[in-house]
Amino acid sequence: MACLPDADQTGERARAAAMACSGGSAPLVAMLHTELTTRSWRPSQRTIRRTLHRLGWVWKRPRFVLGRPDPEYEAKKAVAEQASATVRP
Repeated sequence: MACLPDADQTGERARAAAMACSGGSAPLVAMLHTELTTRSWRPSQRTIRRTLHRLGWVWKRPRFVLGRPDPEYEAKKAVAEQASATVRP
């Protein structure tokens, strides 16, 4: 993995480098735990989560975002309002 700490980095700096890869969730914590364990670190997943929290990492659900606004929306709305006005008694 390209964003893991260098072998000469130690302590908080190495943890920060390892955790700076991406935002995430449980899979991120599991991946970091596996990678750090292969590098002779034995942190618990709770320690990884606490370290991420202390470093300011926050997990948020993605926001639903509609596609680009319709450039012809106002014209279509006017036509629809005009049609509904002629239908009403």
